[in-house]
Amino acid sequence: VTGSVVYDKIVYQNSKVRRMLPSTQDVVFALGNDASAQLLVPELDSYHYATNLAALRYLVDSYEPQFWKTTFYNGWLNAVRSLTPPQQRDGLPAFMRTAAWWQEKLNTQLASWAELRHDNLLYAKQSYTGIPACSYPFAYVEPIPEFYKRIAVLADTASVYFQRLSIADMGGVPQYFEEMKLTADTLTAIAEKELAGSGLDESEKGFLRRTMYLGPFGCSRGGGPNGWYADLYYGGPPSTTEQNTVVADVHTSPADAAGNMVGWVLHAGTGPLNMAFVVTDMPEAGPVAFVGPVLSYYEQVTTNFKRLTDEEWQAQFAALTAARPSWVNLYLADASGRSRGEGQTLVTGVRINPPDQSLPQSALLAQNYPNPFNSSTMIQIVVPGLKVSTNVDLSLYDIQGRLVRRLLRQALSPGSYLVRWDGRAGDGRAVASGVYVSRLNTEGSVQTRKMALLR
Repeated sequence: VTGSVVYDKIVYQNSKVRRMLPSTQDVVFALGNDASAQLLVPELDSYHYATNLAALRYLVDSYEPQFWKTTFYNGWLNAVRSLTPPQQRDGLPAFMRTAAWWQEKLNTQLASWAELRHDNLLYAKQSYTGIPACSYPFAYVEPIPEFYKRIAVLADTASVYFQRLSIADMGGVPQYFEEMKLTADTLTAIAEKELAGSGLDESEKGFLRRTMYLGPFGCSRGGGPNGWYADLYYGGPPSTTEQNTVVADVHTSPADAAGNMVGWVLHAGTGPLNMAFVVTDMPEAGPVAFVGPVLSYYEQVTTNFKRLTDEEWQAQFAALTAARPSWVNLYLADASGRSRGEGQTLVTGVRINPPDQSLPQSALLAQNYPNPFNSSTMIQIVVPGLKVSTNVDLSLYDIQGRLVRRLLRQALSPGSYLVRWDGRAGDGRAVASGVYVSRLNTEGSVQTRKMALLR
């Protein structure tokens, strides 16, 4: 998909269009999410690649049901496809008719896809029924039964496959997938009842009360989380505390639209979990607020063919500005609970109040990392999603204000970019230890940051 919607695959009026980086929205649209096309309108209008994208979508839609069962990879993608907004949303809970909700599902689709691209192993792990101990006043299953059905098919396919392998010690892998299938079947039944407005039976209520609890016995805090949710992690509850942020380089553009060698590499990755707050009506209680974890999805473009490893991604994560797409701003707040600012929004049947514009909408120059540094450092800039491209000039100066090196001078599409400085001037010589200033000029808006080089 990503290789078919960039230069030189796009032809418009007998000329090849220089679209140098794909959008991950292209992937989601090709997999069946019609709503994502709304977020692609500026690029579709600018680069005229709708025919290419439509052909990819036609190809994916033409696959027979059996195709999605042939491999584990296909089954994963098929499960992700079920999270697209349905055409008819009148019968859904009010929160599921909002743009915010389906943009969060878009976030989930892309985060899961990023994990799949990173490694073709399932990252949501083992299932197990915990000891009935702690109870919740209410519990709620996200009512998308088709997703759970496809996860059940995926788990069943994997279980059969691993049982056929002639390996002495499988580490409980077949049993893990068998338990996952049972859990997914139960979630399917509960989700279907929620959409139908019918009550749950006692076994289903007990299942929800065993979602997660602390301690090996009862509610004591003597151990980590237990319950069937914790056991969806392969390796059981101990795995729930492991850092699991991953990054994958998914596309390379050697040159920009003018033919200048830039070495752009588009990365897709995951970060720490976000907490989602949802209010929905419960038959026995009226409106009830629920909280639960959701995936976080990130995008990052590097220059000079720099390909990030998982270790680099994790090490730099806390130091760099979050590289989230602008469309997450509709549903995602910052650490203080404020709006993250303006972002693209889907057209849905339920409107919500627009977010407060409490955060700046101009380009951002983040503090370099590491700082101080010895041999090289990474400088991050974020270009806002207000138009198709923004003219960017990123240059380095010494403390006397003399130009040391120009790192970037070109038009960039919206997104987050990482630029590496190797401690050398424009003529290739290594510069001396000292304080240097990075200066970002984006069409009249200027920002600076100090950095320290220690030889």
